Order: sequence, then C-alpha cells, then structure tokens
Amino acid sequence: MWDIYARARRVLVWLGPETGDSAIAMDNIAKRDCEAKEKARHIFREKFKGPCGCHAGNFDNHASRVGVMDLLKAPWFTRAWVLQEVAAAGEVAVICGDRVVDGQDFHDEMTSLSVASLAPTLGMQISQRKQVVNLMDKKGKAVMGGMRVPLLELMERFKGWESTKMVDKLFAVLAFSEDANRVRGLQPDYTIDAGVLARRIVAFVLPGCEIEDGDGTEVKFKVQGLLLGDVKDAGGVIGGAKHYTFQSGESKAPGAIWNPKVLEIFNGEDRKNKWGIVLDGERKLNGSSAAVLLRGASRPAVVRLHKGEAVVEMLATPEPTKGDFRWINNKPKNAASREQAWPGVHRSLLTETEGWIEFELAWDPFSPPHPSTVEHYKLRLNDPDLQWDAYMESLRDQYDNGEIDEDTHNCHTITAQFAVHNVCVAAIGSLSQELTMTLHKAAWSGFARTARLLLDADVDINELVPGLGTPLHLAARRGHAKVVKVLLDAGADFTITDGDGKPALLLAILCGNYEVGEMPIAAGAVLPTFDSTPLDRQFLQYAMSGNLAGMKDMLALGIDPNNAEAGGTALHCAAEMGRSEIIAALLEAGAHVDLRLGANGKTPLHLAAMNGHEKAAKALLAAGADVNALSARGTTPLDEGLSRGKLGVSKLVCEAGGELASALLGKE
Repeated sequence: MWDIYARARRVLVWLGPETGDSAIAMDNIAKRDCEAKEKARHIFREKFKGPCGCHAGNFDNHASRVGVMDLLKAPWFTRAWVLQEVAAAGEVAVICGDRVVDGQDFHDEMTSLSVASLAPTLGMQISQRKQVVNLMDKKGKAVMGGMRVPLLELMERFKGWESTKMVDKLFAVLAFSEDANRVRGLQPDYTIDAGVLARRIVAFVLPGCEIEDGDGTEVKFKVQGLLLGDVKDAGGVIGGAKHYTFQSGESKAPGAIWNPKVLEIFNGEDRKNKWGIVLDGERKLNGSSAAVLLRGASRPAVVRLHKGEAVVEMLATPEPTKGDFRWINNKPKNAASREQAWPGVHRSLLTETEGWIEFELAWDPFSPPHPSTVEHYKLRLNDPDLQWDAYMESLRDQYDNGEIDEDTHNCHTITAQFAVHNVCVAAIGSLSQELTMTLHKAAWSGFARTARLLLDADVDINELVPGLGTPLHLAARRGHAKVVKVLLDAGADFTITDGDGKPALLLAILCGNYEVGEMPIAAGAVLPTFDSTPLDRQFLQYAMSGNLAGMKDMLALGIDPNNAEAGGTALHCAAEMGRSEIIAALLEAGAHVDLRLGANGKTPLHLAAMNGHEKAAKALLAAGADVNALSARGTTPLDEGLSRGKLGVSKLVCEAGGELASALLGKE
C-alpha cells in the first residue's frame, strides 16, 4: 500500500459529510494565508515599546476556532491505516462535505492555531490530532517529518489508534519507520500469528534482550538498562503538547544505581541544562515514573514501580532534547553541540560498562495504552485556560457586534488583563461567579462565539437558574439571534419554561424579538392557542398602538387573529382606535369581521362608529360587516355613531344601509 500511495499524484482524505460548523473551518483554511497568520498570532513575543504595531487588537487576525473541532473529531483521525496514506503521499487533499483544501494548508493552519498565543485550549485540543496532521507537512517542517522516526517510537505514538486487525498497528507504520521498513519478518503477512509477530518486534527493537517463551501478544523479557532519572511534569505550554523533564541523581526507586556519565550528563541544575521529553497527542507520563535507556534501544523507555515490579508506561519516548525545550525546538548548531544532543549522548552511553540494571519487563505492542498513560483533553468551565479563551472570544464577539473596534484593545491592554487573569486563577478554579464566564452570561450579552466555546466544555445547556431561566430564555429575551441559533443547534430545549411559566418563544415575542421567535418555531416549537395569555395581550397591544410591523410578525408566526382577551379581539381594538392598516392586515389574515365583544355584544363596526373612525368603518364595511348588527343593548352601529355626534361615520354607515334600531323594530 505504501508504494501505491507514494506513486499517486494526490491522495484524497475524506473526513466525512459536513457536521456542525466544519464548513466554516474549511472555508477559513482555504482562504487564509497560513504562514502570515502564524507570524501575526505570536503577539506576546513582541517587545512592548510604545505602539508596537502588533495584531493584538485586530480580531480578524485572531485564531478562529469555529468548526475546527468539528473537523478533528472525524473518525478518520483515529484509524491506524490513515498514517500511511498521508505519510507516503506527495500531495494531500482534505475533503469534508463539498469543501476541499490542500493538505499543506490544512497542516499550516492547524499548526498556526495550535500555537496561537491567545487560544491555549485550542492548542490543547489540536494537539490530540497533531501527530497525523504533522504527516501532511510536505515542506519538511513537522517535528516528525519524513521517515526519521524509529519503529518503536512510532508504535508507541500511535498505540491507541484503531485498526480492524491488531497486527495492522505494526503494518500501518512500518513503511515510514526509520529503521524497520525493509526488515524481513516484520513485513505485512496476515498468516503470521500475532503473538509470534509481537516477539519479533521486541527482538528487533531491543537486540540482545532475553525473551521468555509464551503465548499471546504480551511479551515478557529481561533487559539491562541505565537509569536516567525520575520523570517530572514541566507543564503544557505552547501548542498543547505535554512537557516532562528528567534529572539524574533523583529517583524514588529503592536502591537506585547511577552511572557516573549519566550523573554528569543529566544532572542539570537549571532549565538550560535540563533534559526533557515532549509528547503530542493523548499519551502522558506519570510523576512516579522513571526514564530508562534500555540496552539496544535508540530512545528512552519510561517505567514505573508497581507492587515492587517495573511496569512499562512507554517503551520508547520521542527523542529527548536539552535546554528550554518548552519554547523552541532545539537543534544542534555545530559539531560540539551535536555531541551534546541526544544522538551523541546516546552513542556515548551505549559504551558505558557501569550502572546497568537488570529489568524484567512486559509489553504488548498491539494492546491499547494503559488508561493511566492516556489523557483525553476536555474543556472544563473552571479551567483557567478556558476562561482566558472565553475572555478573548468575548472581545471578538463585541468586535463582531460593533460594540468595540480594533483600536479598543492592543497588546498592552490584553497583557495587563492576562496578568489580572493569572492572579485570579484560584478564584476561577472555584467557579467564582464574578470572574467566571458562564453560558448564561454569554447568552445575556449576545456572545455567540463565547457560547460555542463554553458548549464545547460540556456545560448544562438547559440549566435553569431561578430568576433568569435557561441560557435560551436570556438570549431570546435580549433578541440575540446568533446566540439563539448556537443554542438551538446544540440541542437547547425550547419547551422549558422560566419561573413565570414562559417558554423562550413567548419571551422573544413579548419583547418584540420576532426574528428570534421564528427560530424555535423552525425547530418545532408551537405557539400557545389558549385564550388570555400574555402573548394574546401583546397582540392586542400592537392592534391598539398601530404597530403594523409587530402585528405582521406575530401573524407570520402563526398567532390566531381571532383569539380573544377580555371578550375582545385584535380587530375590536384596531376598530376602537381607528387603525385602518391594522384592520386590513387582520382581515387578510382571516379575522372574523362580526365577532361580538364580550357581554355588550358590540362588533368592530360598533366601535369604529362610536369613536368616529371613518377609514376603519369603511374597511370593515368593505369586508362585509353587518351594517345593522344589534348589540346586547339593542343598538346598531348607526345608533352608536349618532348618539356620540360622529356625523361623518354615521353618514358613511347610513349610505351603506345602516338604520336606527327603532326603525328596525318598527319594520318587525
């Protein structure tokens, strides 16, 4: 398969159909100058001397996380055979739905986003998939670029990836390993027993080790090793990678034996001389573990003591680096420094004769990694990094909403806020309401990007807070259409009522936010149909005040124009106030022209006549209103008009055939 992919002009990577906001992310990748963006986003590396010209306040240059995780959650990123596809390919095209982007652009943008100074949690999320993304880098800038990685390190890097057959965890990475791509006995052959293949792997990567006989894929073996030091977590920094140091002379292992050269090389007292390991992806190391160089291995292994026995956590780590490895990729610049880098150190240690310890170990090349060595990064509301991201997203929301411009913030104001943020880390961790951005706050403020970020943290989208309601209630009440869309797309329950018994749809309409009100209806919400609701009262108020736009919006939402409040309909209100345009809209929507008003039995024409509204009366008569309808008191519209001296409308009614009630009774 390697040869097939290598000969292909282009390999197509199908991530699946469009999901969530994946199309937005693909469009951003397609149109963005990735390398320029990467440089622009390293704002904290600028020297602050007056106006520095950096891009901190230009939110168009900030990392856009919209849709990125929708792409990286695709199952493609967890399957072992995809590694060979992209590693062998000379050119890659990434496809999601109907969008296509160049693989190099995909890599450059993910790399740029992962080291974005203003989005630490995005870097942590991208780091989970960084290993395969790096293989799309055809410029050779990736940490694992090309075919420079030993087989054992590759198998440990991708130990948790999925494959239909367990032996594919070997065959999928074999062809682009540094040392085993042509080794006989390891080439793809599905007739070989997995247990036999597992022993062949151990014999190849640890020549000289003593392998015990046995069945199954767990291989038990004896091997000598040099203790390098206890592993310590150095903290995750730029790019979301996990960083560890090890230092000789320190070990929790009882009776630890130290080689003199190991003590000389790895006993770094300051950061510049410390050695460390950088892990991308989901693998992690534990603080109770030790780094060990096993005889014949090209990389350190990490083991821990458990009930007096040494247990393998990783049989091969990435190549260790010396110095302030958290910030830069240290590369030896001359012959002297090359000898001090890992390859030179490794060669010198293999010639040592003192300090070798006998280890009895077991390792299964095909089993998933132990849960204690895996960390699935998840966003948490009380994570200070998430709260910093939420603050930055809220600034971008304000920028999008026109509340601030690009001159409002710069590197000075943001750096000052970052300092305040660091002081408040403990309060954020305890979910202090004053300092924590919650989904309710984002919904109330109209922060759509911030809401989307917080939803990724698995917050309760339907949390009902007394006096506030759910986030959907707040966004609907405030008319924040973008936030409402985000919440509904994420599955917010529009049937939940607040403390006053109102669902979000009703709140939106009562507050005049009809665009927002249409969204729950599109999602399946149903307008109330019973009488005497706040919705009906709002409808009547619009009829009385002449709010034609509001009236039409409510009619478009499906409200019944014949709903009655206190016995009257919107048509009665419009007739009483002389709102001829409202009358026309109601009649067009199906309002009954002769409905009676409560106990007094007056029709809309009675009310128009008694108040002297000629245009209203004309509209009602044109719609077929009963010109001689009798009220409960036995009066006609003409009676009502004349009794109040409304001669103009009385003349109009009379010309239409209206008569006095007494004349009608005389005819009987």
